[in-house]
Amino acid sequence: MVLMIKDPSEKETRQVRKLLIQETLLAQEAERKRISQELHDVIGQNVFSIYLGLQSLRPVINQTQYCSLYEKMEELLLRTITDLKQMSKKLRPKNMEQCMLQQMEKGESADKIIQEAIQLLVKSR
Repeated sequence: MVLMIKDPSEKETRQVRKLLIQETLLAQEAERKRISQELHDVIGQNVFSIYLGLQSLRPVINQTQYCSLYEKMEELLLRTITDLKQMSKKLRPKNMEQCMLQQMEKGESADKIIQEAIQLLVKSR
């Protein structure tokens, strides 16, 4: 039995590199999607529940000092809800996965695809 080891061709190397990039991008996208969903489902819902509870206290607050504190808390919660929505959206840049897959199909170099993926992520922040 003779075992021959041959160097992979340039085409095979490109195909492996392409597959690795594709799998990496898909894994990153899945993780961003999971984090985005958790931000929305868990933290977003909890903050909104606190906001609703705070609103139910509004009618019984009579003293000026408490009214001012209430308004500051309400403003902070509304800002937090807005920030959570924005963070969730930034975690999922539109069409990133589709753009990367199209570039791979066109035969773009792995380095170029990675550079453009990084640029998309930076722009989305």
